[in-house]
Amino acid sequence: MSDVKTYVAGHKSPDTDSICSAISFANLLTQMGTPATPVCAGEANKETTYILNHFGFEHPQIVKNWEEFAPEGDGPVFMRLEPVGCSNTIITKLYMENNQEIPKGIAGLMLSAIISDTVLFRSPTCTETDKEMAHKLAEIAGVDIESYGLDMLKAGADISDLTNDDIVRTDMKEFSEAGKTISIGQISVMDTTDVLAKQAELVAALEALRTANNYDASYIMVTNILDESTTLLFSGDVEAVVTKAFEKEVKDNGVFLPNTMSRKKQIVPPILGAMK
Repeated sequence: MSDVKTYVAGHKSPDTDSICSAISFANLLTQMGTPATPVCAGEANKETTYILNHFGFEHPQIVKNWEEFAPEGDGPVFMRLEPVGCSNTIITKLYMENNQEIPKGIAGLMLSAIISDTVLFRSPTCTETDKEMAHKLAEIAGVDIESYGLDMLKAGADISDLTNDDIVRTDMKEFSEAGKTISIGQISVMDTTDVLAKQAELVAALEALRTANNYDASYIMVTNILDESTTLLFSGDVEAVVTKAFEKEVKDNGVFLPNTMSRKKQIVPPILGAMK
């Protein structure tokens, strides 16, 4: 019997898809004869916590230093890329392609991840494949997509106990272009009024984040789920970059972007392009 252990993890500052992917793919590997354990790189956010509790899953072990946790690890050996809106859409296809049963709870997690990444199919990153897999998973999980999805998004949109620093660090990712590194976070809410009422404080928190990490700029997307718009706040000497990227009026280190929900498709490309 081999003593090699297999762990499945997602990215830093884990979101719903990151944690649910680790659990769902670890389950797939286990069902196919390779016992695997899901882990994650940070604490689950409110949305993910709601999902784990709803479907009866424990929070995966948190691993902050992979070299210390698994010093003999070989690193990733499998990669599959597809132009879809969610990793769990691909994992759902892997279950089907390998004729593996999808347990009810796992179906719920994968459905939740698709709802989260596509913002209940509202994001421009959403594809017909995402929708197709979501409806298959909803049938297995026994949930109504619209009602459950809204409850799930509402749970994640509760920011009443978050500090300004928590808000600007929400789902934060780093990007580099032309020798410069920036951070872009995103927080999604049902109503942006309360968040934007403290815009100046959030810009100050962004500046503290930028300085602490030596970023050239730091951004936070404040996304309104219901009206499908984003107010992009920023710190750093990048007003010219933001103006060039979006061709919109910049005011108080912020710019309003209607019909904008996707960081990957609608925010990162124009910003990196303007940085060149």
